Amino acid sequence: MDPGSFSPAAQDVFPTPSRGLSIQGVSMRIAVVGAGVSGLVAAHFLSKEHEVFVFEKESWAGGHACTVTAHDEAGQEVHVDIGFLVYNERTYPVFTKILRAIEAPTRPSEMSLSVRCLRCQLQYASHNLTTVLGLPHRFPSWQHTQMLLEILRFHRLANAYRNRAQAGETLGDFFHTHRFSDVLSRHYVGPMTAAIWSAPPGAVRHFPLALFLEFMHNHGLLRVYGQPRWRTINGGSREYVRRLIRPFAERLYLNAPVRQVVRRPWGVELHVNGSIVRADKVVLALHADQALRILADTSPQERRALESIKYQANEIVLHTDTRMLPHNRALWASWNYHTPDCHDESKPLAITYNLNRLQRLRTNTTFCVTLNCADRIDPQRIIGRWTFDHPQYTPRVPHAQNELRALRGERHTYFCGAYLGYGFHEDGARSGFEVAHLVTRERAAA
Repeated sequence: MDPGSFSPAAQDVFPTPSRGLSIQGVSMRIAVVGAGVSGLVAAHFLSKEHEVFVFEKESWAGGHACTVTAHDEAGQEVHVDIGFLVYNERTYPVFTKILRAIEAPTRPSEMSLSVRCLRCQLQYASHNLTTVLGLPHRFPSWQHTQMLLEILRFHRLANAYRNRAQAGETLGDFFHTHRFSDVLSRHYVGPMTAAIWSAPPGAVRHFPLALFLEFMHNHGLLRVYGQPRWRTINGGSREYVRRLIRPFAERLYLNAPVRQVVRRPWGVELHVNGSIVRADKVVLALHADQALRILADTSPQERRALESIKYQANEIVLHTDTRMLPHNRALWASWNYHTPDCHDESKPLAITYNLNRLQRLRTNTTFCVTLNCADRIDPQRIIGRWTFDHPQYTPRVPHAQNELRALRGERHTYFCGAYLGYGFHEDGARSGFEVAHLVTRERAAA
């Protein structure tokens, strides 16, 4: 099934190549490469003062904001998201302001986590004390009790250590220094980190400690109460994408992969589907590795920074097979982490999102998105399969982020993307907005 995000008719005619389009005091021609949230936000605000063209290699605009039209068992259409699903107003301030400005419809969501380890016979969900203990069908084991005690100690130490984490220090270092057991890592911090960042189990110990603690604190995840209230987009994320692209919809080119970007003294040249498009500036709203591939003449600083940010490919499977959820329905959560063997860190991330809980779907059919477990899903219940790449965070990433921010504007080029923050929709929106503001400010000062 093809994604149902907004897809205007394919454009066959690219903007007429020209040189030196901009004149002092006149709007510029700006090319935006990538129509994910960063590129769309940048284009939305830049189009208020400049002539903006957006090029996207996929057949839909939105990137991870991807809505699919499926059918439930009664034959009714249901719009489900397979990537971006939820946000909250406290920690997504830029994205929230944009949604309000474009009048995108939203409604409350539900955020919860369940964990199931077959090897350890341990399972729990975050709904309440009963489900945290894995009750009522199983009495907590000593391992389960040990994990709960360590969670309390972890929260206390993490809050105290939040402003003292050193550059290069990892989550694994923190576990070792404070002598936490593998039970905490494998059954609590690991599953939560994997669920939040779509990271494989083995990557948890290499996660930058300062970034992790700051994120967890901001989202209220280092305390029992006070978590933000989550929301979702009515009708799927395509509803905000449709509104966001209205100012430049006629200059949005889908199925238009940019093969190469060449910087010139006067501007940039983009090689797109056999055509050359010239512009005054280029916004690379791509993943770091994609930006590196298409830049024809990267500087040593650009190459070093872009190479420092790695990605993990995750297979996304949309389906209706509820066997991928906990066997005990009382433990069904929004995010459902499952592993056959928590000691085997070579296996890819395995997590199932319950879209009915996250999107508040009005249907009796349970729609799920599962990462990396297609072989365990009933083929008759699979609706579609995609591959999304997610940034992975190592101690090298914070320095690379700072380098790329400092390089914005050099040689007519602006980097933006969620990878310059925590990797979420807010980070993508903020990055796109910052680039639009920077371009406008530099133009005004010229």
